Amino acid sequence: EVKLRLDANGAWEAEATLVKLRQLAPLGIELCEQPTPDLRGLAASPVPLGADEMVASDPEGALDRAQCIVLKPMLLGGISRAWELAQKAHHRGRSVIVTSSLEGAVGRAGAAHLAAAVLALGPHPAAGIATGRLFGEVDPLAPEAGVVRIPESPGLGLP
Repeated sequence: EVKLRLDANGAWEAEATLVKLRQLAPLGIELCEQPTPDLRGLAASPVPLGADEMVASDPEGALDRAQCIVLKPMLLGGISRAWELAQKAHHRGRSVIVTSSLEGAVGRAGAAHLAAAVLALGPHPAAGIATGRLFGEVDPLAPEAGVVRIPESPGLGLP
């Protein structure tokens, strides 16, 4: 039941990307995130494409060429801007994945709340916000059995 995601961080060329993804498609790859810098020339990809880095610089291009929009709120100008993009993506039939950009507990908590709001819009792929352990921090919103529990109390839920 594990879902495989790839992320080339824009390092591949379009032609090579299509060859690689055709070879990897039988593995049931859920998503290939940002295989090329602008995702141009990849309409024939057998694997769904995600836009990550380009969302900040070319959000319309990302919405046009990717099936999934990866939102890192702190790199997009905050949670409000990321929420606007999430709604736009959702209304255009795109999946949305909320991730963190290796920020501290406050940024991760904000991303967790955004991810919960995105999931309230409808089904979207799992978020990628469990990075607190990379810093050796105690993470009050660490996933338990793969689920982040958002506190019902006001605020971000941090002690």
